[in-house]
Amino acid sequence: MFGRDPRQPVDLLLGTDEHEVDSTNWVARYQQRLQDAYQLAQAQLECKADSRKKYYDRQAHDLLLSFGERVYLRKRNIRGRNQIQDVWDSKVYKVVAKKGNNDVYVIEPADGFGGSRTVNQAELRICPQPEKITKRRLPCIPVDQLPTQRRLERTISSSDDADHDNDSAVKQTSSDDDDSAAEEVSDNMTDTSSEVESHVNIPVVWRSSRKTAGQHRNPFREPWSARD
Repeated sequence: MFGRDPRQPVDLLLGTDEHEVDSTNWVARYQQRLQDAYQLAQAQLECKADSRKKYYDRQAHDLLLSFGERVYLRKRNIRGRNQIQDVWDSKVYKVVAKKGNNDVYVIEPADGFGGSRTVNQAELRICPQPEKITKRRLPCIPVDQLPTQRRLERTISSSDDADHDNDSAVKQTSSDDDDSAAEEVSDNMTDTSSEVESHVNIPVVWRSSRKTAGQHRNPFREPWSARD
């Protein structure tokens, strides 16, 4: 107990075999056990760190930022519940410089109001630039080449006459086709109906001859005698 052997009352009668312990050897053995435990724990930590690094590197990508690049900065000053808050600040920054070969950049507000900040690459996101929309211009026609009112009326009237002739021809053809198709369908239907009537026997519907057919014996669920 507490690094010592307990002394019991029976030891007064039987005596004890006391032996001296070399403190130097004990300290050496204890130090060796501590070193072995430390090395084993260090090896386990390195193994777990390598596995976590492999898992993280699968989704990691290098973000190369050039001088003057416009970026967003991650918000870090939100307190309380922020589940639906935007992760990135709406203020636009621009890259001023890069610190050595590390992923550390110096940024400042794009509008020029505010001081510079030194942040890590993980805290930045590239600001997308709006696409430039090019407007197409219609060809310019001289005024003297524009069609006059009379020319437009003649063109419209001629096109209407042509459309009317085409429609009348199409209607005449379609009416003839419809009449012939209707006659063929009616002939086929009469032939089919005669064949069905000659080969199919329609069963007779059975009806009850009771006077109380279709009437409930006890519609209101009234109690009655078992003799009935």
